[in-house]
Amino acid sequence: MSVKLVAKAPKELARPVALDLLSVPMPDEPFLVCEHCRRRTHGAISLEGRAQLPAHLLAPDDEGEGAFYRWLVGHHVAVCTWRLLADTLDTVRQAPTAITVGLDHAAFLMDAYSALLVYAGSCTPEIYGSVIRTRMVESNPSFSGTWARDFERVRQLLDALAPAATSALGMAQRNNRIVHMMQAKRLVPSGVSLLQASKGRTDGETTAAERDLFDRFFRLERRRVCEWEFRAQLSRRVSLILCDLQLRPMSNTGLAGPVQQSALMCEEILKLLADHSHGETS
Repeated sequence: MSVKLVAKAPKELARPVALDLLSVPMPDEPFLVCEHCRRRTHGAISLEGRAQLPAHLLAPDDEGEGAFYRWLVGHHVAVCTWRLLADTLDTVRQAPTAITVGLDHAAFLMDAYSALLVYAGSCTPEIYGSVIRTRMVESNPSFSGTWARDFERVRQLLDALAPAATSALGMAQRNNRIVHMMQAKRLVPSGVSLLQASKGRTDGETTAAERDLFDRFFRLERRRVCEWEFRAQLSRRVSLILCDLQLRPMSNTGLAGPVQQSALMCEEILKLLADHSHGETS
């Protein structure tokens, strides 16, 4: 069953949103050191007591364009979350004394990613097939989420650390896999991915060209930025999602298990992620 979007504002309030490029370093590149950036504001907004939201923070009205907007901005925040998660795991790998706090924080970030999976794919299967999947096919018939270079680094670090299944991170990992599989099954009932449907390579080898194509589709610009520019971009996009959810909350009706839990916790998790974007790295 689809995640229903419940409109809570007159249609005339909404305006199309032009989503900026997300500027992020390559996964293995460190942030630039820029003390001047500490004096810049993040551009986030407070949602408390706001009767009407500014037009530039509103998602498109059209159901298909609204779904594609969620797909893009949800992936932008996911990419930022993957970067934070990878950096946290790398810190734990290099400083075992920080393992408890570090892995607990990594579990939170994995839960944030699970919530983003539900938000990004909260359209109906029909809209997903006719709008989102169609645009991915137009980009490349074999388009695959496995081309995400940022999550590849996360996978490598998780494999190296091998968290116990009963640990907070191990349970968050298991929950994430279930959410991902359930969302994929809901949006594509046939269970056949674009990569499988196009009979593309399934040997696990991803080319640089495929990774670049993934970046272009999701409006990612690869360049080194300072940590505070990175956090400013994350903060703004979390604000966009929270504004969107205030006007079009996700209903958990018909959802089950981990997907329902992720939908229920989505706003709270994102607010915590926004708080994190204003703090220091772990």
